[in-house]
Amino acid sequence: MEVKTIEKRIVILAILVLFISIGLSGCDQISNLFLSDEGRMVGTWNTDWGIFPTMFTFASNGTVKSIIDLGESQYTSEGTWEISEGTLTLEIVDLIPLTRYSYQFSDNDKTLTLTTLSGNASYILEKQ
Repeated sequence: MEVKTIEKRIVILAILVLFISIGLSGCDQISNLFLSDEGRMVGTWNTDWGIFPTMFTFASNGTVKSIIDLGESQYTSEGTWEISEGTLTLEIVDLIPLTRYSYQFSDNDKTLTLTTLSGNASYILEKQ
């Protein structure tokens, strides 16, 4: 009788380990569901801002750094960002005056679409 009880426990333990392994295999995708918009924004994003390839790095402390690739040189500038009530406010010294954008994440948070609140301009950024 004790052997059957031990076998049952081993089977239950094996099933439990299997479910835990399956759950953890998709951990990155699941964890993105629980990130705040600020957490999803943090990181480095690439776009063609205007006509030049541009990289934006959003830090968790509300600062942002932009690097514009001008071909033979780069232009670097820093600024601030904030998300409040579903709106991204972005300001970068000598590049972007204080501007408010609506934003939308897609493609498992790897694509970010920014649209000025006036609707005059829209930009697509891809996360590195």
